[in-house]
Amino acid sequence: MTRRELLKIVGRRLRDDAHSLYTEELLNDGFNLGIDRIRQEIATLRIMPYWVGDDVELIYLPEHYHTMLGDMAVKHAFDMDERPYDSSVANNQFEGKLATLKDEIESGSLTILDPDGNEIITNTAGSVGKVVNTYFRNNHYDTTNDGRYNTADYNTTSDGETVTM
Repeated sequence: MTRRELLKIVGRRLRDDAHSLYTEELLNDGFNLGIDRIRQEIATLRIMPYWVGDDVELIYLPEHYHTMLGDMAVKHAFDMDERPYDSSVANNQFEGKLATLKDEIESGSLTILDPDGNEIITNTAGSVGKVVNTYFRNNHYDTTNDGRYNTADYNTTSDGETVTM
């Protein structure tokens, strides 16, 4: 879906096909606010660029989720028009689709592809897979029973593996 096509859909939802009440610039800002919100929530889509150009296809976001940006544009338009109820309804629609998108990506049922058709892998370098016990010590004493801590138990993970620091 192109930006121009989504502008038509949003114009119909707002009952403003000619964009006389809600300008295209205002709606485009809403699209980009939606992209910002997606970037905040989904690490895989943090590389998604803003949507610029009328006939440009939106990349990275699967096509059946393009209308969620329309929900954010409607929310933004209603915010500017001081219609809080309608704004919150549109925001709830957007957030519901965002949660579904995030769940599908995290469960592996939806794969995000780059423009060349390659799968986008989220960089998880530096993430901790296990809890490392470096502060609290296990209360295991030496076999000599002299009251000293066994240093082998100082740095263990939640699985009982010893970690070298």
